[in-house]
Formats: sequence, C-alpha cells, structure tokens
Amino acid sequence: MQFVTQLRLLLAAILCGGCCVQAAYGVTLTWTGGGDGQSFNQLANWSGTPTGGFINSSNLVDTYVVDTATGVITSSTTIAFRAGGGLIQSAGSLSILNGNGVGVLETPDSIGSITISNGELSTQYLAELEVSLGQGALLTLSGSGNPVNESVVDISDLSASIHFLAESSANVLSEHLNKFTVFGSSPVVGVNLSVTDDGSGGALVAPLLVEPPSVKLQVDRDSGEMTLVNLTGGDISFYEYDIISIAGSLDAAAWTPIAESTDAVSNGGDGSVDADDAWIRFSAPGSRTDLAEGTFGELTLANNAELQLGNAWITSPFEELEATLSLTNGSYLSVEVVYLGTEILAPIQVGDFNADGRISADDWPLLRSNLFASVSSLLPVDAHAAGDLDGSGTVDEYDFLLFEELYDATLGPGAFARMASGVPEPSSVCTILVGSIVVLSSMSRRLTPSTSCRS
Repeated sequence: MQFVTQLRLLLAAILCGGCCVQAAYGVTLTWTGGGDGQSFNQLANWSGTPTGGFINSSNLVDTYVVDTATGVITSSTTIAFRAGGGLIQSAGSLSILNGNGVGVLETPDSIGSITISNGELSTQYLAELEVSLGQGALLTLSGSGNPVNESVVDISDLSASIHFLAESSANVLSEHLNKFTVFGSSPVVGVNLSVTDDGSGGALVAPLLVEPPSVKLQVDRDSGEMTLVNLTGGDISFYEYDIISIAGSLDAAAWTPIAESTDAVSNGGDGSVDADDAWIRFSAPGSRTDLAEGTFGELTLANNAELQLGNAWITSPFEELEATLSLTNGSYLSVEVVYLGTEILAPIQVGDFNADGRISADDWPLLRSNLFASVSSLLPVDAHAAGDLDGSGTVDEYDFLLFEELYDATLGPGAFARMASGVPEPSSVCTILVGSIVVLSSMSRRLTPSTSCRS
C-alpha cells in the first residue's frame, strides 16, 4: 500500500506540475495533553512543532502519536490526514464530533494512514485512508451511505473490530466487503471474517481464526481415544497410515485397526470403513511404539469425515506422537497431532505418575514402591510411571527429592512431609529417612540399590 501511495503522489505531481502536492517533512507529534487535555487541534496538547507551525486539521501531513493512557480526545471539525500524514494510536479514544469525519475526497488522491492498537476511533466516516486495526483496536463508524469512502481497512488482530452504527450487516456485505482485508488477505465471510447485526440497526465486523487445511490426529487425554479427521476442504485418498511413539505411548491391544474390523467382509471386517479392500496390520502384536496398517487398494476419507482408531494412546507427560499418511498420488502427508481433553485440559505434569491430571498423594506410592529399582529396560512412559523423574534409568534419591519439590510446589510448602508422615508405613518411614540423610549429608554419590531399611 505504501508503494501505491507513492505512485499516486508521483502521478499527482506530474498532472499538476508539482504545485498540488504539499511536501511532507516527516514531523512526529506526540500527545501530552498539556493544553486542555482534550482537543486534537490544540497545539499545546502535543509535543513537537507541526509542518507550517500550527495544526491545520484540513491538511495533516505529519504523524500524530497517541501512546499514553488518556481520556477522550475530540475534534469538532474534520481531520484530514494527507499523503505522508497519519495517526498512530495505541491508547485512549479519539472522537470526531458534530457529524465530521477523518479524511477528505480530492483529485488527485492524497492517501493518509491510521494505525490503531489498544485504542478506539469514533467518526462519521473515513475518506482516502489506509487503516490498520491491531490488537484491541475498535473503529466505530456512525455514518450511513458510504462511511468507508475510498479507503482500505486491514484487520490484523483477532481482538480488533469495526462497529457500523448506521449500516446493517446486509449493507456492509454489499457495499463495504471489498474495502476490508484480514491479515492482509481478501475477506471471506464465515472463513476469516464475521459480519453480524448488532441488534440496533448496525453491524459488527470481526476477524475469525482460520484453521489451515490439514489432516489431524485428535488424541483425547481423558480416554486415550485417537481419531483421524480430514479438515483439508476436500476428499483425501491414502493406502497406509503410520503412528509412531518413541516414548512408548501406544497400546496395540486397545487399537481399533481397519484390518479385520471395518474393512472388506472377505477379510473379516464389516465393510463400514472400506467395503472394497482388505487391510493388513504392519505393527507387531502388543506394539508400544508404532501402529501401522495398509492396503493394496485405497481409502477415501471425505472432508470433515473421521476415522476412529480406538483408545490406543497411553496418557502420560509424553505428547510426542508423529503420524503420516501414504497418499495414492505417491506423496506422504504429515498429520497434525492435536491433544484434547474435557477433564485433563493440559499436558500431564512430570511427577503425575498415575496420569490422572494432578500431582497428589496417589502418586507417592508409585515412586515409593520402586525406590532404588532399575527401570533402564523400560520404555520412557513406563519408567516415568514407576517414578523415574530425571530419566536416569533408576528410581533413586534424586527422583525422591524432585518429587518432593514438585509436590510442595503444587500443594504448598511442607505438603509432602505432612502427607508422607500422615500414615507412617514402614516403607514410607524408610524413604523419608533416606531422603533426610541425603539432604543433611549432601551426598556426592548415589545410594546403591543395596541400601535398605528393615521394619
């Protein structure tokens, strides 16, 4: 847009011999409110000296900055930002009163600019302006007919919005839609832009979050259920899928494969997913690190269609699944893995050994019963569930101290000591004593598995 503005200035200079365009000197004025603290046109409210020595609201060729918390700045006349001039507003409110607006129409065009973030501009109309609405910006337009006149408004943040007070949503869609851009792209109602009635004869315009086209593997933290979802906007055909977990987060026993389940009846399936083809499982029985199957035919998954794969994910802090589709066109598609949950909303914390979504007294016995045991032969998911917090391959005093720290950080200082001493079983007393010895002696070497405590 800056290039377009410069081109328009050049054409204007050629058409009128350079006499119609006033040079912009790049002066920046910053709002201080040192005058009456309210009037835009009062020079005492600004620091800096504008081009020409005074604020000429009909020919603003400088940059006016409002960046401090302030009340409502007002102007009882139209303020016209010309080429080279503009408003940068990141605080407060600017209201143009008495039915006036921002900008003027003239030939040739002289395009000014307005950039708003965390501020509000209320005006009758915009004319010959490039407007950018960032975070927290609100543009209120009270005029009817053509309140966005020869102007472009880019909405560049999800929290920005435009409120038309005298234009219905139907009018906005028919008359103004082509004057908007959303994150620099053309607006598509229902995709990246929302236009709705405000209930009072006006309309609200706001951006929408655009989900990039993709195939997703949705993983439910609560149940471990895995669902393949096609969100590409069209059908997708593939002959194989692979799901990989280096940490051992998969459970083949809980997997619902297509093979011999929902494939062709001739292969033992019910035909509900792929009635024409037989599928073959590539994963070994009981696999914890990969789930894969394929066919010599193909499966077409329609847009928005889902493929249920069973409760085959083991809930743990390890959210590291990777998935791919082998497409019939010979390419491979990386699948976006998304973890969801209604009860367990966030990733499982390290130290939540039973993976119920919280560190609690229920986790302590799992570490206690494995203290000084080697877990080096276990997969990472199982080693963590046994109490190995630091990944050393042994559940030792360091894991004990780490768990105590995590427990107190979650439930408050001293919470672990109170919990552990509440019902002092012999083994828990032993562990507390070992931990105390570790703290008091600041041991420089690890205790060996032969360390024991007799009851």
